[in-house]
Amino acid sequence: MAALLLIALASASLASALAQECDPSLALRNLEGFINSAGGFVSSKVALQDAPHMGRGFFATADLPKGFEFIRIPLGMVITPALAIHEFPDMHPVSDIDALANFVQLHMTQRAKSRYHAYVLALPEQVPVGFMRAESELRARLPMNDAVAAAQMKRDIVRRGAQLGDADLYAERVSVIHSRVFVVRALDRERNEWVPSPALVPGVDFLNLSEQPNVDCETDEASQFFGCRTLVPVSRGQQLFAPYGQKFTSAAERDAFTLMHYGFDSADEPLASAQGTCINYLAHQARIVKKS
Repeated sequence: MAALLLIALASASLASALAQECDPSLALRNLEGFINSAGGFVSSKVALQDAPHMGRGFFATADLPKGFEFIRIPLGMVITPALAIHEFPDMHPVSDIDALANFVQLHMTQRAKSRYHAYVLALPEQVPVGFMRAESELRARLPMNDAVAAAQMKRDIVRRGAQLGDADLYAERVSVIHSRVFVVRALDRERNEWVPSPALVPGVDFLNLSEQPNVDCETDEASQFFGCRTLVPVSRGQQLFAPYGQKFTSAAERDAFTLMHYGFDSADEPLASAQGTCINYLAHQARIVKKS
């Protein structure tokens, strides 16, 4: 009984401390500070705000001219599968997404000791991408090939999550990674050449995507930064959008793609504001306390 009481008190104390640490607005401010401290920057002329159907996105807080660079991230901050494996060589990932999901989860467990602490706390708890939804809903809302692919992906993710000890937590992490991966040019140090790589780009991955983008992002190999600039003048109050990277032949094709990869389509109710990982993070830490 005494041991159970101590566990309960420890869990409650931890939950109270992390609830303050994980305040969403504070997490986002800490993320900006993290980027600035690493040598990058986020312009004061943009801000993260609620975006209907999309959680949160970047909006202009002043008129921006064409070619305005509003965010710049040092390539040393960009999280690639190669970086994940280098930092955690014992993870033995089964895919690039698996490497990135495990990287985020392992940094979550390190808490304030992690150099990516501000970033992982600013991430959403989960994203309702295709494989997170019920198979009956997928069959009703997606073309058959996409519905079958999403159902198979879900089975693979559940199996991999079970291997790692927590299928639900793993699925949530993969859903977040799946919805915000960029393809960037990264330096392959073994071959000493620049190659395309899936990656998490802290800060930049809060950009939403559009068929009519007003910004573009790219790797500057000379300066060793990944940055985003406006393609056209952007008025104060407008949201900043990066391109999808592909063209759609119909609204139905676009909706199937966004539901599969980003967790929404035009028929969905607007998503709630993208919350930090607090709820999930608290539950995970509480399990660690109980196991110990």
